[in-house]
Amino acid sequence: MKRLKCFLSWFFILAALPAGAASGRYAIGADRIVAAMAGMGMQVSAAQLTMLTGAVATTADPQLRVESIERWPGDRVMVRMECASQEQCLPFFVSVRLGSVGSNQLAQAQSAMNMERIARTAPAMAVRAGSPATLLLDGDHVHIRVAVVCLESGAIGQTIRASGPDHQQTYAAQVAGSGLLKGRL
Repeated sequence: MKRLKCFLSWFFILAALPAGAASGRYAIGADRIVAAMAGMGMQVSAAQLTMLTGAVATTADPQLRVESIERWPGDRVMVRMECASQEQCLPFFVSVRLGSVGSNQLAQAQSAMNMERIARTAPAMAVRAGSPATLLLDGDHVHIRVAVVCLESGAIGQTIRASGPDHQQTYAAQVAGSGLLKGRL
């Protein structure tokens, strides 16, 4: 019982201490959040922000981005922030009092955020429809290189259709790189 009382007293002492960033961790300040939101078209001040949790990063100046914006009751929005590099910080939430931020700025920020998200998640096209490519056809004892024209756009790993320059033969091939397709005989 005495040990439990001692443990509880230490627990309450430690819980009462102010929480600070651990060694090698840097607190993410309101100025960095304001700058990230300005990049999305929302002009807010640090006075309009409420940090819902403490946010720390592994670097002193992490590049932040707005992941989502959701309306809250009243004149507030909930903003989910994250570092551009996931190794730098965990995602965190910020409440923003709209005040002078008009619905036009909010709509502009949501549109910019959606475009950025699409750009991040869309696979990079290695070949485009109508572009020339080289098709490597592999068989058990034969390897053939054929000049083809891509009939579809595709990212690495996707299967697309391609045809010979005379369009007499059509191939289904897997995109292996920029201007390079692979197929089996």
